[in-house]
Amino acid sequence: MRKYGIFCAEVDATRVIEDSEDFLVMPAILAREGVYQYPEGKAYKPADELRDASWTADGAWIVARQHPMTMLVMNRDDIKGKVEKPEFSQDISGLRADLRFFKKLNSPQFLADIKTGKRKDVSIGFIYDYDPTAGDFNGERYDFVQRKLLIDHVAAGVPLGRCTSPFCGIAVDAVAESAELDRACKTALDTLIRKVAGDPWEETEDYIRSGHREPSDTCRTDVLSEDKGIKAVICRYGDKWEYQSYLFEKAKGWTMEKAKQWFRQHQQSADQQVDPEREIERAKQFITVIRR
Repeated sequence: MRKYGIFCAEVDATRVIEDSEDFLVMPAILAREGVYQYPEGKAYKPADELRDASWTADGAWIVARQHPMTMLVMNRDDIKGKVEKPEFSQDISGLRADLRFFKKLNSPQFLADIKTGKRKDVSIGFIYDYDPTAGDFNGERYDFVQRKLLIDHVAAGVPLGRCTSPFCGIAVDAVAESAELDRACKTALDTLIRKVAGDPWEETEDYIRSGHREPSDTCRTDVLSEDKGIKAVICRYGDKWEYQSYLFEKAKGWTMEKAKQWFRQHQQSADQQVDPEREIERAKQFITVIRR
């Protein structure tokens, strides 16, 4: 079974390869071998699978702040840079690369936040084969294995990653024993879970975003009100379509307080607007694109 996944890492932005008029280039560790939590359960990402997938990251697009709403990059306006010189490092059992940001496609504030480490996380979007074989890696049980990875893009400046610096992220260069890495990634995941459970709202440069739950393999973005600047991300969970989060355009005057008030008043009625037949047809089209 071919599936879509994401893997997050924290930024420790202390080194710059290039900072010219046109480009900002930063080194990064994108992923490491380990066990990580996903919607389907705990996934094992083997070192040999990362090694074999490293070349697929060459030229992968960089997107900003969050993964594309289509999960894969299908809109050129999402592109903010590209991945260069990916290579598997045996020393870290992980994937290194350089991230080249195109300055004309990024705001100065976003690039400054990347350089100073204010935006500390990156996250790879990839497609993989689902192997239901369970097992144990360094004392932690996993439910399935991710195989034949194909890296589609890297999201830079996302909220909080599964594997934090100095083990993963932009401008990190640490070597750690597998057990030490495993503990660090587990701690980062626990922090992520607490953050989502306690305060699922976030504010980006363009949007107020609500209600995060993990996206499923098939998601779409619907415009609830173009005039008011309200969008919704709808994902399929099992046989049901449900709202994963809401997006409120700041250019339309939305603030965190106003968005939360709307959410409390309209969440239930908005959920009832999902048309299952329409979303199933959209999902079929989306899955066709993935399988090409």
